[in-house]
Amino acid sequence: PKVMMMTKMLKDLKFFFALIFIFVIAYGVSTASIMNPQKFDNFKSSTDIMCDVLWRPYQNMFGEIGDATIMETMTKSYCELKNETTKNFTTDYCEKEYNCDKENDIICGVNIYIVRIFLAAYMMFAAVLMLNLMVAVFTNTYDNIQKNCDYTWRRQKFDLMIEYRSRSAFPIPLSTVLHCIRFLIWLARRVAGALGRKCCNITRDRSILTEDVHMQSTIALLEMECKRDYLERIKTRQKDEKLHSAISKLGSGVESIEKRVRTVEENMQKVIDAVDPSEYDMGGTLKKGRLNKTSHSIKSCTQSRKSKYPGEKNVRRSYIREEHYDWRKVLYNYDPKSYTDFSVPLERRLSEIQWHSNLGGDERRSHHKHYEIKDGLPLNPCGRTGLCGRGLLEKYGPNHLGVPIITRVARDEEDEPLLLDGRFILEVLMDCTGKTWKPPVLEGAFDSLPTDEVSDLLTEHIVQEIPLKRLRKRVDKILRDGVVMYKGFLDSEYNTDNSWQEVVVVSYHDGRDKTFRNITLPEHSQYSWTRIDEWMHVNMTYRSHIAKVFFARNGYGADDMTG
Repeated sequence: PKVMMMTKMLKDLKFFFALIFIFVIAYGVSTASIMNPQKFDNFKSSTDIMCDVLWRPYQNMFGEIGDATIMETMTKSYCELKNETTKNFTTDYCEKEYNCDKENDIICGVNIYIVRIFLAAYMMFAAVLMLNLMVAVFTNTYDNIQKNCDYTWRRQKFDLMIEYRSRSAFPIPLSTVLHCIRFLIWLARRVAGALGRKCCNITRDRSILTEDVHMQSTIALLEMECKRDYLERIKTRQKDEKLHSAISKLGSGVESIEKRVRTVEENMQKVIDAVDPSEYDMGGTLKKGRLNKTSHSIKSCTQSRKSKYPGEKNVRRSYIREEHYDWRKVLYNYDPKSYTDFSVPLERRLSEIQWHSNLGGDERRSHHKHYEIKDGLPLNPCGRTGLCGRGLLEKYGPNHLGVPIITRVARDEEDEPLLLDGRFILEVLMDCTGKTWKPPVLEGAFDSLPTDEVSDLLTEHIVQEIPLKRLRKRVDKILRDGVVMYKGFLDSEYNTDNSWQEVVVVSYHDGRDKTFRNITLPEHSQYSWTRIDEWMHVNMTYRSHIAKVFFARNGYGADDMTG
């Protein structure tokens, strides 16, 4: 096919040669007569004239503009033309120093701009329009041949078979004998035909049929090949149509079955929602108080039901309607994805875990006192989350955290406390290395926070004027006076159906403002004293707890969160 493409493209090129030649002649004659008027007056050198008319436009077509050459050629030619009448200029002066503007040669200056205008028009039509049109025609030729390449290959193969059938099977020296035999046979047939033509026409017809036997056999062979190919295509088309019809019927049947199943499931769920035995006591009375209280806490857990679970893997939760958050509400066909990341440590066997206890340091107690166990696994007190397993948490059941919220009064450059609307502006010890800010988080805290870890966090770097022992005494006194702000379930995006986080939030505030003001942290530390100008920078999980601390400490900005 590539050779045929070249042949077709050469045929297309003939037409473009004629069109481009028209543009070349028109542009070459007009510009050459303007640039070199003295040559066209006497036709002294026909070779130079043909070079100016044909060669220069041909070079322009492929990007050789030569604007400086146009200037040099025209100034020199018009200088020589003027010198023929005035005899005032030398040849060196015309080649190096003559200038149309300097000599007030208006015709030369105007003609330079005319040549440039012709050049721009020529490049637009010949180089841009015609060449791109030629590329488009070549592309069309290539696509047509590539589309029919299978037919072309079959045709060439058939011609090759016919050629081999007509050729001799013997090598060249021996093929002469075969050709002689064929010639004698042909001659005998011609003589027999001439003699038999006098007797009857039947003999003549038989002779014609005998001579044409080779062509008939060739046509028969071609017909057989075409017939076989046609029948195979029909069979393949019929099989494809039957298969497509069967697939369509099967797809429509599956869709109808899926619709029926979904309808049945929806109806069953409506019946279950309408008559849920968990909502009634033994006497048939509705448990209003308990259900309303539980549903209120369940609806507030928005972070635990985020669609995307945190982490590098793209884990998605199953969608759950709000009325099915509560575990007591029966949800038909609830089968969420189970996910436990490989990076978390292995958990103990479920049969060995003592739920609601702290045996051997294995803390499984909850601040909510009791949580349900189903099929050996604990159920999240917040309700269904759309994801089971442990996710990125270490344990099944409650995973306890301690959150110290450490605050101090912000000061200006003159070391005076900052007030706004009668409230102190507070600074919080925050971890600002991530996308959102969050307070320090200590793992394993159940009833209270370990004061030693909080003290080490605050005294990581101190001002040299205050002794370390004196500063530690002040810090320990503030830590002993810490106020527990919250104990219980933590609405975190890491929670699952079987594993959740519980937290103890303790507020530490330097009321006298004599201790925390002397504590600074190094630049490489992940923690820093931060003023909360906008609550959107604070992590959603801890935002409400920090706002409660601000409200309790009469800090500015708490109204934005607590109302």
